[in-house]
Amino acid sequence: MISELALRIHAANPLAQFKAGSLGLWITWLIVCLLVLGLAVLVAFVALEAVASTLQLVGAGIMVVTIGLFAIQWAFRNLPKNFDPVSISADLLE
Repeated sequence: MISELALRIHAANPLAQFKAGSLGLWITWLIVCLLVLGLAVLVAFVALEAVASTLQLVGAGIMVVTIGLFAIQWAFRNLPKNFDPVSISADLLE
């Protein structure tokens, strides 16, 4: 549906610019990445104080790293960019 719509818009107005991604969404994921970084620093401070058990800290660390990697991947995937409506890449249609 999206590719057909883009082709029709392009046929009606060849000068139309097509953009994928969202600056607002990218900024949101960047903020999430910074919050996860802050959380990782907090977990490191807790580890230095040895308040929690080692297993809890390892679990929290794995969770922070997993969320951080997910956020970074989505942040860079959704960078705003132009695309050609005649040959839309598969990752834009997901």
